[in-house]
Amino acid sequence: MRRYALVEAGGTKFMCAIADEWLKLVAVRRIETIDPASTLAAVREFFDEHATPNAPFTAGGVASFGPIDLEASSPTYGHLRKTPKPGWSGVDVRSAVTSVTSVVGLDTDVSGACLAEATWGAGMRHTTVTYATIGTGIGVGAVHAGTPIRGAAHCEIGQHPSGARSQR
Repeated sequence: MRRYALVEAGGTKFMCAIADEWLKLVAVRRIETIDPASTLAAVREFFDEHATPNAPFTAGGVASFGPIDLEASSPTYGHLRKTPKPGWSGVDVRSAVTSVTSVVGLDTDVSGACLAEATWGAGMRHTTVTYATIGTGIGVGAVHAGTPIRGAAHCEIGQHPSGARSQR
């Protein structure tokens, strides 16, 4: 039986989930985003609670706030770049899932949401789908033919005037 370790890493909360081979969520936990060490430890604890030798995680995925290094050949792949979230610049967000599986997909939170809409939601049967989210930043994602479109950096088109202090 295939199982997947999933994380949506946000500036306010991390949503952790385990999906089975039919993509049914079998466990979900909300973890408040506080300091990196405490938050990532709570994420790892969630996956450790569900780790079993008879059913290891087949793969994992992380959709993260950013900006995040998405260049797989970079030595800082999966690390947050300079971010307005205090204490989070340089943190390896991808490591939250690499502790339970070595196969980990990574993208921005907004590109992850866009890919989900293109695959299972309102964007089904469309070749190109775009998605925008307004929170601390204004993020945009685009998917063409099932593949997220990436530029040279994390795709943000603006910043909320109150910056990282914004409460959602």
